[in-house]
Amino acid sequence: MELGNLESTRGAYQNTKQMEADEEQGDEVTLVLKLPDGAYEHRFKIGVTVAYVKLVIEKEHGLAMDKTLLKLNGKLLLDPFSLCDCQGVAAGLKIDVEVIRC
Repeated sequence: MELGNLESTRGAYQNTKQMEADEEQGDEVTLVLKLPDGAYEHRFKIGVTVAYVKLVIEKEHGLAMDKTLLKLNGKLLLDPFSLCDCQGVAAGLKIDVEVIRC
């Protein structure tokens, strides 16, 4: 095995893994999160889960995941579903999402 090729092979592998992850998660959607203290825009891949969105809200806005509900057009968004599974969510859109503390 040539060690000179090892670094280029490793780099190619990393690029391939990143492209694969990007493809799996799809295009982006902008969520306008309506929090108690104001509205904040965040961009997400449509393949991420609602639970991941809640995690971002917890990390960036301090609202605990387990005490947060998300609503889109009056309907609850359930944690295990991906954003692309939620009615009304599509790549390229800007969508208002109500964030409720419970």
